[in-house]
Amino acid sequence: MKIMLKFFDWLANHKGVPVLLAIGLIVLNFLLVVVNPQGWGARTNVCLHAGLVIGLFGELLADVL
Repeated sequence: MKIMLKFFDWLANHKGVPVLLAIGLIVLNFLLVVVNPQGWGARTNVCLHAGLVIGLFGELLADVL
């Protein structure tokens, strides 16, 4: 529980980090598709979906904090 409280306190001071992480994951997904279009990461778009979820979570959390 203390770890979560420390994390949310840190996140309150650094509100842009989840959005930057999301942008990084989306760019990583693009690179995976360009480099290896038949690979598992390109077929499932796992980085794209994770980036979208983290980005939306970061935007919602930034409003609350």
